[in-house]
Order: sequence, then structure tokens, then C-alpha cells
Amino acid sequence: MNYEWTFCDGSTAERPVQKKSYERPGEYSEILKVIDSEGNIDYDFTVVLVYCREKPELNIPAMQTAYHPTLNIKPGDPISFLVRTFNTDYGNEIWNFGDGSPEVAVKSETINRKDPTKGKFAETVHSFAKSGHYIVSVERSDESGIKAIGHLHVVVN
Repeated sequence: MNYEWTFCDGSTAERPVQKKSYERPGEYSEILKVIDSEGNIDYDFTVVLVYCREKPELNIPAMQTAYHPTLNIKPGDPISFLVRTFNTDYGNEIWNFGDGSPEVAVKSETINRKDPTKGKFAETVHSFAKSGHYIVSVERSDESGIKAIGHLHVVVN
């Protein structure tokens, strides 16, 4: 098995278990690519929440992401991508579909963790031209530059 990590700061590593330190607070989504002995590829993500040491009560932005359909996607099929962000009204969510197409900005209704029933997802629709594995990313920063970053793995057959 091969294990390939790609971290939000652009660094990479191999081996299944890694140690990492973060300079800034935020929500980070780290990517793990696994390749088995037959060449099969799969991805997983781990979310790391980093709080401010000096102000641990500070609510950092966090997000929830989803897409549909999730199975049997063919080139050209429309896919709905959804995102909503907690703890900031500032800025937009910026989608990068990993296929060289232009980034897309959306704005969800912000959710406050004290009342998570309020706030709506922002939706955008995207189609992939070719078959493949795509790592889709979305991020949003608050007014202090603290980021929430999310990833999705989309397989187009």
C-alpha cells in the first residue's frame, strides 16, 4: 500500500500516520490518497480544528459540504455541490473543482452553533468533462483571515 498525504499548506508526506503542527487557527481538511498493490486508488480526508491558544473561546469558521448524486456519475452529468458555513458572515465560499475550470463563489446563510437549525446551504452545479478522480475543495475565510477548508472526492466513470 502507498499512502500519500497532501496538506492544506501544500506540503506532502508518505506513510499512513503523520504528525503535523499548525501556525494559525482554522478548520483544515487534509487529504490522504491510498493506492493498493493492484493500483486501485481511493481518498479519505481528516478534518483538523485548530483553536487560538490565546483565545480558546474564539469560534473559528467551520463548514459542512455535500454533493449529489454520489454514484454512477458520467462525464457531463450535472452534480449539485452544497456548502454551509458556521461562525462567520464574512466573505464567500470559493469552490475549486480540481478540473481546471474557473473557481465559483457562493454564499451560504451563516449558521451559529447556538442555533444550528437556521441557515441554508449554498448550491452550485458543476459537470466534469472527463472520467477520473476529482478532489473538489471549498474554503471560506472570516474577517481575521481564519479559514475553513473542505474537500470532497468525486469519481466520474
